Amino acid sequence: MSKKINDFTTHYYKDCDYNCCETTLWAIRDAWDLDIPDQAFALTSGFGGGCCNRDLCGAVAAGIMAYGYLFTDLRAHNSPDMRKRCKLLMQTLEEKFGSCRCDYLKENYRTEEEGCLTVVKMIADVIEELKDAELPED
Repeated sequence: MSKKINDFTTHYYKDCDYNCCETTLWAIRDAWDLDIPDQAFALTSGFGGGCCNRDLCGAVAAGIMAYGYLFTDLRAHNSPDMRKRCKLLMQTLEEKFGSCRCDYLKENYRTEEEGCLTVVKMIADVIEELKDAELPED
């Protein structure tokens, strides 16, 4: 049985007290058995809380980071499918949830009991769904 990102999100969000970006990337690493080194997770720290400014949701940023890790050949210009995959993720999230912005997602989906874990789980499902999706033509 394959593991899902959301098999790990609660642990990282609640037990480890990670922010949305940290939680999502740690959970992705575990679910997809990626060999991202622990010290690389320091790169995620400033993406929580919408890049500390309630802008791009950190869980979305983590999805883009994971796709970059999987689908980029050392640099973006060598990896045309990466741009398509990011656009597909952003468009799908905006269609499903209304925005990729932290402030909007928090206002509409965050709960007092769960905090942003609800948002992280929603976004993780889409990240997972699109990982192997067929990409649109340009």
